Amino acid sequence: MNKTQLIGLFVLGAAILAIALVLIFGRGNFFSHSQKYVAYFQGSVNGLNVGAWVKLKGVPIGRVTDIRVQYDTQNNRVLTPVVAEIDLGKVSDIRGNHWPGHAPGLAELVERGLRARLSLQSLVTAQLYVDVDFYPDRPARLLGIDDLGLPEIPTIASDKDEIEDTVRGTLAQVKELPLKEVFAATLAAVRRIEHLLSLPETQASIANLNRTLVELQRTIGHFDGKIDGVAANLNGTLKDGQALARNLNQRVLPLSTATERTLETLAQTLVRAQGTLATVEDLTGRDSAAENALREVAAAARSLRVLADSLERNPELLLYGRKAGK
Repeated sequence: MNKTQLIGLFVLGAAILAIALVLIFGRGNFFSHSQKYVAYFQGSVNGLNVGAWVKLKGVPIGRVTDIRVQYDTQNNRVLTPVVAEIDLGKVSDIRGNHWPGHAPGLAELVERGLRARLSLQSLVTAQLYVDVDFYPDRPARLLGIDDLGLPEIPTIASDKDEIEDTVRGTLAQVKELPLKEVFAATLAAVRRIEHLLSLPETQASIANLNRTLVELQRTIGHFDGKIDGVAANLNGTLKDGQALARNLNQRVLPLSTATERTLETLAQTLVRAQGTLATVEDLTGRDSAAENALREVAAAARSLRVLADSLERNPELLLYGRKAGK
């Protein structure tokens, strides 16, 4: 093998090694559909390094490729543009179509709530990553600086920034409190209490209170003994009452049974009396047999009275009878 062949083999091996390094360190981005974006974060980006992940719902879809610092002289502020490269081939729709050629525009995604924020990757290392997600309730904050020529993704405050803002606000409120006056008033109150406790009158009152508490404890013990006896008597009284109730129940039950029987007999008697009254009414009613008999007896009585009157006026009627024509 001559030198030319050796050189050719060396060049070929170097080319193969270069391609392998690109595939390994580029993690396949050589053949991927990637797009670069820029995001301007509001707070500090301390803990965010080049090569940090860009994640969507916790799934890595890209990496941070550049972090810069810019000074805005017009508004007197410092900007930190973060450039990230996102592999669109790792995102697809529900039908399996990957975003290159099927993705909606960035403006539409921003209108739907696409935002970027910094999130903590590890509490130990305090490393940050870029979290991309949809927050439709957060307003879009776009700076519109087109010096890098990259599409901009709006950013929102991270959890760390919100916590720091809350702590700063709390500290500012604490600083506004009149702590010196509060401490002075508290110290004066403690001294007055100490002075009151050292007075002889206070010591005497404490001693009297102690004796009163002892007497109260004795009284309570005495009442406890009395209450036990009263409770025992009350328990006996309740038992006697229960026995009396059972005795009355046994006596009242037969009486109620006898009363019930008497009422049944009285009801039967009333039924019989009602039948008798109906029979009497039938006998004495209009056009009854008794009424007709009484009418005939009345007619016979009237005839006898007429006969008696006639005989009284003319006694000879018994001998000669009534003359013709009279």
